[in-house]
Amino acid sequence: MKKILGAIGGFFVAIWRWIKETAWVQPLLIVGIIFGIIFAIPSVVDGIRKIDERNNSAEKYYQQFQVSLAGAENSAADKLLDEIKQNSEGGSESLKGQKFFVVFVQKDEACAACTDAREGFEYLADDGKALLDDGRKIELKTIFVDQELKRKDKEDWKKEDSDPVDNYAETAFEAFLLRNAARFEEYAGDALNTHYYINDGITEQQVEDIESADVKRFQTPTVLQIDFTDTAPQPGVTNVFIGVQGAKKLDRAKYIADAWNYKGQFGPNYTV
Repeated sequence: MKKILGAIGGFFVAIWRWIKETAWVQPLLIVGIIFGIIFAIPSVVDGIRKIDERNNSAEKYYQQFQVSLAGAENSAADKLLDEIKQNSEGGSESLKGQKFFVVFVQKDEACAACTDAREGFEYLADDGKALLDDGRKIELKTIFVDQELKRKDKEDWKKEDSDPVDNYAETAFEAFLLRNAARFEEYAGDALNTHYYINDGITEQQVEDIESADVKRFQTPTVLQIDFTDTAPQPGVTNVFIGVQGAKKLDRAKYIADAWNYKGQFGPNYTV
């Protein structure tokens, strides 16, 4: 082994000695290195840009508030819907005093509207707090409809003792919709009882898409506003909407703030 390492080391030493002793090679090496650096710069810059975009993407933002689908009927997402239901019916007070949005989102490349909505939510959390009448901090809980699960988690809804309905699902979110079909029918009913629906904010077709609990019809971002504060119109789901309207970040923030405040198109005194 020592002889082999010695031979390898001797080879590189000989090359280095030849370079030092051969004057005309050195400028060529310097020029080659310079051109190598120049040609490498665009790739390095592009790599840095992609890393920056990924770190500042809407997907990364929503992941901060993600409620996971892993665990099938025992997932955090299922438990969240259970908790909202129980609190709405008075069977629990675990959410008493809380107010938040449940937002169903997708990865950036699959949902440009999710990126637009992110700008509104983020602005309200940072610079637009004055737009919120109650002085509360805006809160989000996000569910990714295209969440990829580990193999073990994928098997959770396929095992023999799981809900038979789940066995028809191809993805975790489809299984989630099938398990909670009755809940989404209720959310559609909640949508019909809002000022937003009366003021032509959400369409009949969109309400039907929510009610269907069909993965092929489900739109993102679908937003449920949950309110268990003393000023809620009624405890539970108080607003349902799809997408965030507005040409600019501030417009989108004001749109979400109107939902939060039950004003504008989300309020009783809306006029066109």
